[in-house]
Amino acid sequence: MKKRLLTVGMATYDDYDGVYFSLQALRMYHRLGHEIEIIVVDNNPDSSSGRATKDLVEKWAKGKYIPYTVFLWILMCFFSQWRLTVY
Repeated sequence: MKKRLLTVGMATYDDYDGVYFSLQALRMYHRLGHEIEIIVVDNNPDSSSGRATKDLVEKWAKGKYIPYTVFLWILMCFFSQWRLTVY
């Protein structure tokens, strides 16, 4: 695999349009388009927006799509436990 000059990482939650327009801007306005590695971390990969985002990143942008749901579950457990101990 060819070494990339720049890695662009994005985190998203139900925002297909934001990812789409960010990728378009990188492609249209930057000369390094072919030397950029794209990584998108999706915090809601099971939604319809998540599935569309995965297709966009993997097929069109040839980037890495990382579905991520564990952190939200851990965060919700932590805050629910914290709320129970504070009150």
